[in-house]
Amino acid sequence: MPTARPRDSFAREPGTFAQRPANAPLHATSVHLMEAIKVRDLAAVLPGAWRSRVLGDVDGVAVKALRMDGLPLEEEAHDCAEVLFVVDGRLELDIRGTHLTVGAGELCVVPAHTPHAVRPGSEGVLLIVEGSR
Repeated sequence: MPTARPRDSFAREPGTFAQRPANAPLHATSVHLMEAIKVRDLAAVLPGAWRSRVLGDVDGVAVKALRMDGLPLEEEAHDCAEVLFVVDGRLELDIRGTHLTVGAGELCVVPAHTPHAVRPGSEGVLLIVEGSR
């Protein structure tokens, strides 16, 4: 089994919310308000796996996208609940010692303060909705 990487080694990268011409390409370094965001395309050009990009923040709730690379991540718990929506691929989780597979088009809600770890085999694009305050 691959060795899990520590969570704190993955930087969270905030998005920017500047205007751009309608025909300009969408880059991973800029996300814009009032337009459709192609989450798969954005995740494909992120600088590394498990480095989330904030797509938007609504009243203290962040919506983030990231690319999963098949490798595990160490167990963690958050002060607020997380919604994990698999856009493409699958997410393999251990939640309180129970194995859970979340497939494309499915989501999982991880309650606040609940220990969870990413298992090997998690690949694809993940959308995360969580408190940002």
